[in-house]
Amino acid sequence: MNARKPLLLLALFGLCLTAWGCASTSPSISENTRARIELANSHLQSGNPRRSLQELDQLKDKARDVPEYHFLLGMTYLRLDGHQEQAVRELKTTVEMAPKLGMAWNNLGLAYIRTGRLDDAEQALKKALSISTYLTPEYAAYNLSRLYRDRDQPEKAIRYGNKALKENWRYLPGYFLLANLYTEQGETEKAKETLQRGVEAFPDHERLWLQYGKTQLRMGDEEQATQSFQRVLEIAPDSNSAQVARDYLDLPES
Repeated sequence: MNARKPLLLLALFGLCLTAWGCASTSPSISENTRARIELANSHLQSGNPRRSLQELDQLKDKARDVPEYHFLLGMTYLRLDGHQEQAVRELKTTVEMAPKLGMAWNNLGLAYIRTGRLDDAEQALKKALSISTYLTPEYAAYNLSRLYRDRDQPEKAIRYGNKALKENWRYLPGYFLLANLYTEQGETEKAKETLQRGVEAFPDHERLWLQYGKTQLRMGDEEQATQSFQRVLEIAPDSNSAQVARDYLDLPES
């Protein structure tokens, strides 16, 4: 989830290393090895983690001291079913080599969640948030919010959901999560306020408008809900959201 474009992992990783002064101390590697790592990253960003793993597997003896290698290998395992323990191992190696790399701590937290080690996940995600040079702290805040939601700790879930949007008001998943958290707690007015902020941030996102309309309808604001559902039809008339909006408006399909 999600309007986000895939992260250019190695570029962001290198920027993070530079931000806390570690890039100059990273082990030097050959141009060929660097090219193979970048090729693996390209495969991963193209949605082909198995090709990424094939490339990285050939570098295990040449790049064992390179944090980018272990980070990318961990991210590759994270996207492969049945390889979550390997993801934990590689991402732990990454944070040992680059302990101030927030994005590695965040993804280590995700790997812990997927292996059911929620206490370890909580610590890793909080560690990510504690790093002042972490460029995308909204990710860790969002993941902590979901973790606390799954643990049935709604107050903490809402706190970190709000933090995710405070860190980045353009973080689309945060609006859906926080609105749902408020709705689950019966705080419909706050859910409505969250979604209003969402459609202001993303005025052409049909699923946000649909959710906004549903919340308005739940609160008895039928006229405003109708306007929101009509907005869905204007933005994406052929979408699944538009089909749902037509049902609420009791309109025939075009």
